[in-house]
Amino acid sequence: AMQGSVTVEASRARSAELAAKEETAAIRLECVEEGEALRRQHLVRSQAASAVRKMEQSLAAAKRRAAAAEGESRARAAELEARQGQLREELEAQGAARAKSLAARVAGEEEVTQLEACARRLQQELEASEAAGNML
Repeated sequence: AMQGSVTVEASRARSAELAAKEETAAIRLECVEEGEALRRQHLVRSQAASAVRKMEQSLAAAKRRAAAAEGESRARAAELEARQGQLREELEAQGAARAKSLAARVAGEEEVTQLEACARRLQQELEASEAAGNML
């Protein structure tokens, strides 16, 4: 009977040892799987950080290009404004010259009109004088 209980005890011990080995193997597998999941998570985080850095670099480059374009646009606007000022001054000068020319022409026309009136008066006086001389 004693030998039977030792055999039963040994069988139980082997069963317990087998169960412990299976549990250890299951825990090891779980640790390996968790380690792989953790590595994948680190990889995803690393890729995300890399993508964020690339996007930040692209944004910085876009901001630099926008600032350069804005500077060029401001410079062009200043050039156009300066040219517009020059054209305005030229137009004003041309307008003043035209007004002066017109005033001179009007003055010349008035002088011609006065001279023509004077010539008519002289002609009339001459004719009157001749008529008076003919009467004598």
